[in-house]
Amino acid sequence: MEGVDPKKGTAHCICKYCKMVLRHPNHDRHMSPGPLTRHLETCLKYKTARSEAQHGRYNDNNADHFHNFFESECVTSNSIMNSDRLCDQVLRIIISGNLSFSQAENPEFIALLKNAYPSCTTPNRRSIAARLKKVSKEEQQKLKSVLTGNDSKVSLALDVWTARGSRVAFLGMTLPL
Repeated sequence: MEGVDPKKGTAHCICKYCKMVLRHPNHDRHMSPGPLTRHLETCLKYKTARSEAQHGRYNDNNADHFHNFFESECVTSNSIMNSDRLCDQVLRIIISGNLSFSQAENPEFIALLKNAYPSCTTPNRRSIAARLKKVSKEEQQKLKSVLTGNDSKVSLALDVWTARGSRVAFLGMTLPL
């Protein structure tokens, strides 16, 4: 959180967990968040809250609500595979390997999936792309609800670039909470 000293008019940052007051990063020309980072490395209340949030035992506005896409129930569950779970798993393979959606239609990959899961429909590139759109819309709604309930400021850093020899543009985004 941020606060202003009413007597001096100087900006300060306040730890949400232990309420320690630190100088704001913009107090000098270096604008370094180093003191804040060092404080969070030693703040026991922050570490406890993060640990509990990661283990699913803590759920309030201070917890990290963003779950890791690669640690969802499809990866850890031992239940029977169905076509939807198989599509999710193939999507994870494609994302983690930075593969083209057309790899879902690789004949050897399809043969492997049919041998491993004969009762499931094997996904194709269109179903994988549709699944990614569905999952991204769900995550977008979750992010909106988390940001709506956020009681502090959010820093958003954007970077845009184009590939050499191409007109393809990319957008990179960092959202530290």
